[in-house]
Amino acid sequence: MTTATVTWTLPPKRPFAVDFLHSIISLSVDGGANFTDIATILPGDVQQAVSGELSAGDWIAKGILFDINGKASVPAEAQFQIGDIAAPDALENLVVTLS
Repeated sequence: MTTATVTWTLPPKRPFAVDFLHSIISLSVDGGANFTDIATILPGDVQQAVSGELSAGDWIAKGILFDINGKASVPAEAQFQIGDIAAPDALENLVVTLS
């Protein structure tokens, strides 16, 4: 299995804006129909989230920044793919010779 490390940079704080509360990072493997939160990260922490074990497929990572009033940013998204991680094919031309 494979894990994913998601990193990001907080935007500059606009003048007169309220403080950032946290970022929420989510993952989807069904084209974005359903997302599962993998981390809630505070602004003073390392801006990084590590997933659990992920299966093969086409994935979307989504990050949303919230301020202390609960307002959410526009989602930032990144797509990535995990290839088939199945076992290798069987040996070919296996021959037993008796003597």
